[in-house]
Amino acid sequence: MTDKIIAFWLYASLILGGLIILPLITLIIYSGANAQFDNINNQIIIESLRLTLTTSIISLFITLLLGTPLAFLLSSSKNKFLKSLTSLIQFPIFIPPTVAGISLILFFNNSNFISDFFVTIGINIPFSVFAVIIAQVFVSSPFYIRTLQVGIANFQQSYTESALMLGASSFKNVVFVLIPNLRNSIIVGALLSWSRSVGELGATLIFAGNIIGVTQTMPLAILSSFEDANGFNIAVTIALISILISGIIVVCISYINETLS
Repeated sequence: MTDKIIAFWLYASLILGGLIILPLITLIIYSGANAQFDNINNQIIIESLRLTLTTSIISLFITLLLGTPLAFLLSSSKNKFLKSLTSLIQFPIFIPPTVAGISLILFFNNSNFISDFFVTIGINIPFSVFAVIIAQVFVSSPFYIRTLQVGIANFQQSYTESALMLGASSFKNVVFVLIPNLRNSIIVGALLSWSRSVGELGATLIFAGNIIGVTQTMPLAILSSFEDANGFNIAVTIALISILISGIIVVCISYINETLS
């Protein structure tokens, strides 16, 4: 009797799988049949695609540049304060994106040394392309940092210790021992972070606005087109482009997990 209950439970779980997969298949079929490819020349599509790719690549570069040493620092430090930062840095993963947007606009609108610095050099962060990049970094970098931290936790410290004993400098140890052994975590974390930036909506909408050609990324363009009585086909076309980008990311992550692990 117990075996039958477990078997029923296992097969019933396919309902969840169907709930996740079937709507995506429906969207792909509908997009393929109804997307108007002459809309590719539509200014909204061109500008939103250009802005999304540009800002997401910049945000990924910032995440890699600053998130990599931060992950190492948080993983290796014994300081209780730095250890507590690990939990705080993961907050953007769990809070609603709109809450992230409100947090950002409150911070950069209030008078503090960071916002004052940007005002001094003539840069107004909110409702600009800079706000798009900051919002993307805010919501996406924790995915990279956390993925890399997991990789560091599973890394055998004896490799780096042996390299140091053989006379390798700290720089060579990181470049030739640590990073090559963590390449899977770095690549997967980077892809997860980049996909989160590409799909970012709520924080960008609150913090950067929805200005065509300035802050309107692909998710915001879908939202605007969907609300337009005559813009549904444009929304479908942008959705199809988003599916293609997401498909590339999923294939890359699957390849890394199956081949390079």
